[in-house]
Order: sequence, then structure tokens, then C-alpha cells
Amino acid sequence: MKRLQTLTIPVTFTNVGAAPVSFTWTDSISWIKAGYPSGTLTPGQSRIFTITANISGLAAGSYNGIATVTAGGITKQVPVTLALSAAALVPAIELNTTSLGFAGTVGGTNPSAQTIAVSNVGSGTLSWAASDNAAWLTLSPVSGTNSGTVTTSMNLTGLAAGTFSAIITVAASGSTNNPQQIPVSLPFSVTAANTATLAWSTSNESDLAGYKVYRGRDREPMEHRSRRYPRRRQALPQQDCRPGPYISSSSHRTIVLVMKVQSSTK
Repeated sequence: MKRLQTLTIPVTFTNVGAAPVSFTWTDSISWIKAGYPSGTLTPGQSRIFTITANISGLAAGSYNGIATVTAGGITKQVPVTLALSAAALVPAIELNTTSLGFAGTVGGTNPSAQTIAVSNVGSGTLSWAASDNAAWLTLSPVSGTNSGTVTTSMNLTGLAAGTFSAIITVAASGSTNNPQQIPVSLPFSVTAANTATLAWSTSNESDLAGYKVYRGRDREPMEHRSRRYPRRRQALPQQDCRPGPYISSSSHRTIVLVMKVQSSTK
């Protein structure tokens, strides 16, 4: 906040006599700037002059001085008083960003943390507090004085695919622009890496009874799904499983195995 350096006050000189009169203003007051009023007034004439006080470097308090006005052989002393009060200290919040954007995928890792810089662009002391309205959003630290950095991080655990939004609020009692808010967006999607398509050519072998499909993750029991395509109405004798095509997704540690189910007798 820029401090006022000068003060001005209008002073009116009037000739109430019947003849023209010349006048001058002089003083030895250190805080009144040079360029004093002087001139000649005709009968009944008034002129307004501006007296300027230089308050740069002056502390709060009262200041007094005497100015001398001479006109038509008459001299008068004019008391001059300057009263300065302490300027109000008013803080103001400044943030280095107006929005934050994150992105995540189901089964992926949490996105990288981002930061918000908080600073006081006013005067006095800025005591601020940061908060948010989302369970998946974490702020640290949540308060500070004058300048500081707030780290924002995500926890995607338990979130379903979708678009999420939140608001971060930075508040400071007594500041001129309290509070300040930052919108946060989080698109959370399912990518093609989480899906796989399994296809194989049908077999013309006469003893084919169907296929068995196994799907699971490393170190976990595979889920068994089978589908039969019987070629005969009679009960099938003992069956033999022969390996068929399979798909392995290393990024998500998912294995899909297809076994041909064939009769051991023909």
C-alpha cells in the first residue's frame, strides 16, 4: 500500500479594502513546501492559493507552526497545525493460481501433488487458513502467517470413474479480499489398459466338446468359466484339457487362459 506523501489545503486571500493591495506569505515551517502565495488584489477581489505540506518521513502526531502574512503594511501571524494519524494496517491475500487440474485412471496411481503460494500484498500481518470440501483432497499445511506454500494432494482410493470437483478456500480475517477460492477439477477415467479382448478361431475337430476360460491375477486363484458346445447327445466320457490361446496383460498383472475341452474317446 502506497503511503500519502503530501497534503494540500486551499487558502483564500480577499481584499476587503477600497484600494489595491499586495500581499506575501512567509514561514519557517519545515514541513511546508516552498512556493508561497503572493500577489496583488483589487478591491473586493479574492484568490485561492494551495499550501502544500510534505509529510514524508513524519510520524503520527500533531505538528504546529506560524506563518506570516503581510499586506498593505499590515502583518498578521497565522497558526498552522498538522495532525497525522497512524495508517491502518490492512492485509490482502494473493494466490499464485486461479485453478488446479488433476487427472487419474481407475487402478492407477495418485496424481502428483501441486502447490499454492500464499502471500500478503497488503500491510500488517496476514493470518490465513486453507480448507477444502472434498474427501479425496488433502491440504498441508492448513494455516500460516503472511507468505506460505500449501501442498495439495489426491487420494483416489475408493473412487469410481467420473468427473469430480472441489473448492479450496483461503481465508484471512481482516483482509481486504477475504476469502479467496480456487476450483479443483479431477477427471477420473477407465482406460483401455484395464480391458482386454479375447478372440480365437473355432475348431473343426470332431472331438471338440467346448472351451474353458480361466481369468485371474498373479498369485490369485483363477476364475473358471466354461462354455460347452456338444456335438453329440450322449454323455461325454472323460475329458482332456489342451492348452489353447491366451492373453497376458503385464501392466495390470491379468492373465486370461483358454483351454480346449476334448473327449478322450472318439
